[in-house]
Amino acid sequence: MSEILGFQVPVRMSDFKIIENLILKKNAYDELGKMAEIGNVNYPKAMLGEYELGLMYEKMGDPKHASKKYQNASQMEPIGDLNKDLMYEKIDEMNTLAKKTK
Repeated sequence: MSEILGFQVPVRMSDFKIIENLILKKNAYDELGKMAEIGNVNYPKAMLGEYELGLMYEKMGDPKHASKKYQNASQMEPIGDLNKDLMYEKIDEMNTLAKKTK
């Protein structure tokens, strides 16, 4: 599209969700870091990138880092189905997990 029409089309939220689901299904959690980079480029003020990093840490069994990323996300702009309430739920969940693993 960018070569033919001369403008860059950002990756849509629906694209992110589809790819995220595929990554989770394949247990390729480190790929969520790449998704975060793309999210930060396409939606720099939105919580998408930090959420993807939080999800990566969560799935890799690091609730402390996941909680921090979800906390960062909660301070950013909501996008799609990602909102502050979801981030607060994730923070609570990760903090509970972190206490259990001590």
